Amino acid sequence: MSEAHNILPLERRASPDEGAMVEVIAEWHATPEAFREHKSLKSLATAHDWPITDRLYRIANSAEVAHRSMIYSSALGINRAGEVLNMLADKAVQDGSVRAAEVWLQHNRTLLTDERLMKHIGEKADPKELMTAALDGAKEILAFVGELKAPEPRDLSDVVEAEWSNEDE
Repeated sequence: MSEAHNILPLERRASPDEGAMVEVIAEWHATPEAFREHKSLKSLATAHDWPITDRLYRIANSAEVAHRSMIYSSALGINRAGEVLNMLADKAVQDGSVRAAEVWLQHNRTLLTDERLMKHIGEKADPKELMTAALDGAKEILAFVGELKAPEPRDLSDVVEAEWSNEDE
């Protein structure tokens, strides 16, 4: 009697977790090609026992993977982020740069409202203290910017005459 071959898999493989796939693929994308253990996405999927389907390629090309990959790629520069933020705050307070104040305030607002980040640091830092410190810094910058003198308004006829005189030259 000939042995019948079962064409169905003995066990159905569970679908891989999408979050885990995003993290692995993002880290793979962030690694320079010369240093990648797996040279192709297909090879990476095989190593993790992921089915090679449209889902794999949709995840690999997703905005979430691109975002996470940029975060991994930026990790080396994170040590200097504090210097940049301090420079922005100094420029805002000492030089009266409104744009530096906007960037600094936006950065802090983004950090303080990022749910994933707050979950990560919530155990290590008191969110109320973080918010209070950010608000105190914002008040200091806004108070300084409020003290700046606005330039004197110019007479429109001076501007028009200046434009006409520049064209004559």
